[in-house]
Amino acid sequence: MVIYIGGELDRTLSFTLSGAQTPTPSPTATPTPTPGIKHLSCENKDNEEKDCCCFKEAHTYRFDPQYVSSVVAKFDTGRGLDCHSTVELQVDKGAGWETIKTVAAVSSSGSLELAPVEVKVPVNDTISGFRIYDGCVCCIDSSEITIYSEGTPPPTPTPTPTGTALVAESRTMAPSGTVQVPIRLEKAENIGSMNFVLTYDPNVLKVARVDKGSLLSGIAFAPNYKEPPVIRFGFATKDGVSGSGSVVYVEFEAIGSEGSSSPLTLSEILTKDISGQTISLSTQKGKVTIQQKTLKGDYNGDGKVTELDALAALRMSVNLLVENLILDMDNDGKVTAEDARLILEQAVTAR
Repeated sequence: MVIYIGGELDRTLSFTLSGAQTPTPSPTATPTPTPGIKHLSCENKDNEEKDCCCFKEAHTYRFDPQYVSSVVAKFDTGRGLDCHSTVELQVDKGAGWETIKTVAAVSSSGSLELAPVEVKVPVNDTISGFRIYDGCVCCIDSSEITIYSEGTPPPTPTPTPTGTALVAESRTMAPSGTVQVPIRLEKAENIGSMNFVLTYDPNVLKVARVDKGSLLSGIAFAPNYKEPPVIRFGFATKDGVSGSGSVVYVEFEAIGSEGSSSPLTLSEILTKDISGQTISLSTQKGKVTIQQKTLKGDYNGDGKVTELDALAALRMSVNLLVENLILDMDNDGKVTAEDARLILEQAVTAR
């Protein structure tokens, strides 16, 4: 086995602890375990795969969460294959496997078997697992790791406000037209359940339909828009919702006169994380205004030309959306893929 690190061939990496070699105990002395060091190996079946050979895609070592300053990994890939692969050295900090170092590896040199190679990886974090992975491009054949916990763990940072917000966007729509208004979550962190209400002016708008947003893909979701002027929403998940994105799209029909508008107000918000603790969040109301659209290329009425408008043009060009000549950028009387390209150009220029 040989590994190239930084373009150099390295088969004989060696490491010292705290800058000095540990003295070798005398033959009659009983070695004392070194504090802060743990040794695990596939030979002792410490890995989840419970053995060394048989060419695994990974060797996985699990342990109780602990502060780790560094790990020395010693491993070998498939024997006698003269196979090249990229080996990923990964840690689990509580959110799944994260690659902290990659090395290019070759399993042999012609008929010559090469010795396993040691790689030292700085960690300086609390982890509960270490994995040596190459997806079985060449396969992991044998491995052992030494976990070092030298020094003092960094202090746990003081929790800061999440800044989670629920936002109703604003839109402009043509008289008698329709528009989709997204309701977004910003900076969500492990939301397990949520109820909220959106209120609108029923003299200006009528709800045509409600669709689940991309942030709730695969999550149980229930809307009720049968009680105007309110729409009630709820969702729940055992895994938690994190990140930013749309939670719902409300499609409105314009029933008011040109120049009228409706505020979109969020209220009755009840949000809990996956442990059942209440989450506080801010809200931002939106508005839908009924007026003739004047910005060429702005299909969704958000006041700007974006990639979403280009996607709408492309869908119109294949009859997936009713044609709207506000997206006829080249003024040829129809909406085609060329209009989508022109909108993309305009969207990029406007950034």
